[in-house]
Amino acid sequence: MFITKPFEDELLSSWLFRLSRINFTNLINIHNFLFKTKNLHTIDIDIYELSNNQLEEISMKTKYSIVDIKNLQLLKYESYLEEEFNSGARHRWITPINKHTTSNFYSCRYCPLCLKNEPYLRNLWRLLFINSCSKHSIYLHNFSPNCKKQISFNNKDTNQKIHMCFHCKYDLRESNIVKIKQQSIELTSQKKLFTIMKYGYVKCNPKMHQYAVQKCTT
Repeated sequence: MFITKPFEDELLSSWLFRLSRINFTNLINIHNFLFKTKNLHTIDIDIYELSNNQLEEISMKTKYSIVDIKNLQLLKYESYLEEEFNSGARHRWITPINKHTTSNFYSCRYCPLCLKNEPYLRNLWRLLFINSCSKHSIYLHNFSPNCKKQISFNNKDTNQKIHMCFHCKYDLRESNIVKIKQQSIELTSQKKLFTIMKYGYVKCNPKMHQYAVQKCTT
């Protein structure tokens, strides 16, 4: 089996898809080989709690540590975004995967410019409050602008690329780009929310904090 290195901020589902491409096979075969568990391809692997045996199995076959594998999952945000994740439930801050809607609250988002530079799906793109790319200062997309359907990987199509819409074959890297001003409230608020999630707090503007204290005491 050929192995490609996962990116530090990559989704597990994205890495597994890329493994299937370099091995000229489909996702079912990759899942069955790595986990020795049938039907894992049908669930949301990014928030599924893998057993110790499954983690040891994939670690042994890919030569990447269990810590590396777990870091690709959204479960690393457990106790930060929510107290506990349930793979079979709806989550407040994780975008669910649903193939029958074009709602902005569903599916994995993507940045066309990020896909051009490095073709893989980022962890952050499934966090509900991440709506823009801080690197390129543009809004993220969550479906193909051509057919209005979400990102999905079909097990039968071994020629599909990660930047290609399975439904209409549109190149997602060519999606329209809407720029955002660096000092916009969208980017500022998103950065603060991410900081709160990562560290548990965010430093406010001292002047605004002083004003708030004065208002509360008068």
